[in-house]
Amino acid sequence: SAPAGAARSRQVVADTSSAARFTRVVVFDGCHVTRPKLSIARLAPQRFSFSDMLDKILAKPKSDSPFLFSFNNIRLEDGPIAFDDRVTGKKHLIDQLRIGVPFISNLPDAADIFVTPDFSARVNGSPIDLGGKAQLFSNTREATVQLDIADLDLPTYMDFVPVPLRFKVAAGKLGAQLAVHFKAASKHAGKDTASRTHPPTPDTPGPLAVPGLHRPAPRRPRPAP
Repeated sequence: SAPAGAARSRQVVADTSSAARFTRVVVFDGCHVTRPKLSIARLAPQRFSFSDMLDKILAKPKSDSPFLFSFNNIRLEDGPIAFDDRVTGKKHLIDQLRIGVPFISNLPDAADIFVTPDFSARVNGSPIDLGGKAQLFSNTREATVQLDIADLDLPTYMDFVPVPLRFKVAAGKLGAQLAVHFKAASKHAGKDTASRTHPPTPDTPGPLAVPGLHRPAPRRPRPAP
């Protein structure tokens, strides 16, 4: 088994564009990763096996020139992720992982093009499908996310809720078929737009069910004899 934080892959095929040799733009015409294996550990409530590497990246001074990129035909197929939660002592497995990104770029002439990623996996045996489209770099940021979840065991994941809860969930499985739509103006859209910028407003039509939900009744203090 791979140590926590390790990554392996059976095959990686990347095709860089010849146009990138003459510009300061990173361009991939295609990238195909087959059976990547990743092991991650949670060491503390907000610390993971990759946190040190992430801290070093965030600590680097920001460059005055923007990092421009264009990635095309990105595919990741059949990759398992082993997650060792040392805080709770539980282990999780994400398998049958498939990720596809036909196109994503922050080049100025591509800012208004929708990104259409596709994601599917099994999380501890529960299938999850995620799709949609998004404008990530336009002045008016807009996204539609389609989420399909079946039989996701809620008590298993309550420890990952980032805020303290005043209740516990003893049992319950989540099933959902949702289409979530977000739209918000970018803070870089100009003076008039920036003054009217609001957080993204979600619209979530679709069925949502939690069969077998059980919340233990709070214990009442016994009266003093």
